[in-house]
Amino acid sequence: MRLPWLILDFFSLYLIGRYLFLVSKNGKYFIYANAYYFIFSFLALLLLVNIIVNGIELITIVKLWDTLKSVPIFIYFTKLFKSNNFVFIKFYRKYYNFLTLLFIINHIMIFYQIYSEIEYDLATGTFGGESSHTIGFFWILLMLMQIKQKHDIRFLLAAFSSILLSILVDNNSAIYLIGVLIVYLGYIRFKKGEFVRILKLSVVSITTIVITVIFFITFLNKIAFTVGIGSLENYLNIRTMRAINIYIGKNKQVEDERLKILKKVYSINDTMFFGSGIGKGSEINDIKGSMYRKIDPHLMINEIGLLSYEIGFLGFIFLLIMYAYILSNSLGKTNVVIYFISFVVLLLFSLKCDWINDDRSCFFVFMIWAVGLYNIRSHYFMKSMATNLVIR
Repeated sequence: MRLPWLILDFFSLYLIGRYLFLVSKNGKYFIYANAYYFIFSFLALLLLVNIIVNGIELITIVKLWDTLKSVPIFIYFTKLFKSNNFVFIKFYRKYYNFLTLLFIINHIMIFYQIYSEIEYDLATGTFGGESSHTIGFFWILLMLMQIKQKHDIRFLLAAFSSILLSILVDNNSAIYLIGVLIVYLGYIRFKKGEFVRILKLSVVSITTIVITVIFFITFLNKIAFTVGIGSLENYLNIRTMRAINIYIGKNKQVEDERLKILKKVYSINDTMFFGSGIGKGSEINDIKGSMYRKIDPHLMINEIGLLSYEIGFLGFIFLLIMYAYILSNSLGKTNVVIYFISFVVLLLFSLKCDWINDDRSCFFVFMIWAVGLYNIRSHYFMKSMATNLVIR
C-alpha cells in the first residue's frame, strides 16, 4: 500500500534534478534563504560525520532519503503558494472537497471496524493499521480548513465525532489538538465581534455534547468499549486521568512510556552527538539495519527515540529546526515567535509519534501549517477579482 506514495519520491527527485539543472545553467546557487542554507549545511555536516564514525549500510542511504525527501517538495510548494496566491486557492478548494469526502468515508469505516470488534489500535479506516496519529493529523487539517471557511457548524460536528472516535481508538493526542482548535475558533469569532455566530455555536455545542454523552452512556458503554478498552469508567480512570496525573507530576510511581524512551535513548553514550548510525535501527521496505530488532523496540514508537539513537540528539534537534523553518515559512509573513512555536509543536509531535518518516503524516503536517498561515480574506479578494475578469 506504500506504492501510491512513491509519487512523492519521484516528484522530489524531479525537483532536485531541476534544481541542479538550474545551478549548472546559471552558474550560481539558488538558495531558499540564508538561514535555511546554514541550517541545512550544518545538518549535512553532522550526518556526514555520523557516516564516517559509524559506517554506511544500504539502509543508511534509504533512511537519509526517507528523512529528507519531503524538504524539496515543501520548499517547492512554499515558493509556489507565495508567488501565486491564485494557485494555492484553486488547490485549497479542491483539496478541501476531497478531504471532506474522505472524512465521511473514513468515519463510517472506523465505526464499522469497531462494531466488528477489530483491535482498537487497528481501527483507523482507510489509513490502514497502526496509523491513529495519521488520522489525527488528517482531522486537524480538515477542521482547520472548516474554521478558515467559516463552516463552524460543520466544524463542531466533525470535532465531536472525531473526539468520540479518538477515545475509541485510544488517540488521546488528537483530543488535545481538537480542544485547542475549539478554543481557537471561539477566540477568532470573539475577536471579530461575531456574537450571533458565537451564540449559535454555543447552542449547537451544548446539544451535541448532550447527545454525545447519551450515546456514550448507552450504546458505546455496552458495545464499543468492550472491544479492547473496557468500560467508559475504566477508560477515563486508566487512559485519561492516569496520563494527566503523570504529566502534572501527581503520579510519581508510574512514568509515561515515552518518558522512559527518552531516558533509555540518552543513557546510550554515543547518542548525544553523532548517534549510533543512520538507519541502523530501522526497517524500510524490507531493508533492515544491522541493529534492527536488537535495540529496545519501544525506541521505534516515536520520532525522537529512533532518530536520536541513529543520528544523535544534536542531529535530531537541527533536523527539527530545519523542518520548523520550512513550515513557518509556508505562507505569509513570519517572525521569531512563529519559528519558535513551530519548533515546539514539532518537538511535541516527535515525542508523541513518528511523523517525519510517515509520508502521510508529514504531508498533512505541512498542509496544517500552510492553511494555518493562510489569510482567508485574500481568498474572497482573489475570487471576486477572478469573477470581475470573467464578467468583463
